[in-house]
Amino acid sequence: MESILKWLFESELNIPMEQEEAYQYAEAGERVIDAREDINVRIPQELREKWQTFLDRQDSYHEWERRMEFDRGFYLAVRIILELLRGGMKL
Repeated sequence: MESILKWLFESELNIPMEQEEAYQYAEAGERVIDAREDINVRIPQELREKWQTFLDRQDSYHEWERRMEFDRGFYLAVRIILELLRGGMKL
């Protein structure tokens, strides 16, 4: 079996969602794609390249943001585990 740490860093760990949450997530994704396509069809040809550049930069920014949030959560989890291994809080 592979290391859980390797799964986390390679995003191979699949945390199951509730069925309704998964459905809502898929629906939201479809609405975003539909809106993007609708805008792309409606804007003049001369603006499409600028629009695509904007979308690419936005995607890149959000990917960076998600990675930072993952890193923060992972760091917090490691600190919690270390504290528990050292005896945790004395209540």
